[in-house]
Amino acid sequence: MLHQHARATILHYGAIVKTARFDELFYYDGDDLGYQYSAEATQFALWAPTAYRVKIEVYRNGIIEDYEMKRDKKGVYRV
Repeated sequence: MLHQHARATILHYGAIVKTARFDELFYYDGDDLGYQYSAEATQFALWAPTAYRVKIEVYRNGIIEDYEMKRDKKGVYRV
């Protein structure tokens, strides 16, 4: 993030996430976070509304596979 005078600064989002507006925009009451397994595929869902990007690493048969999660409504990432 850049400061108003184009200087780099650390983003402090603690004050943002503790607001009624944040709750209004990102409150998620779904029951599908985590993983949903089936024999055909496993689906992952993570609530991370302040995240810029989310990747998941899956270890299968000694091989690591990376998957980029896609942002959905209310800040939930899915793959």
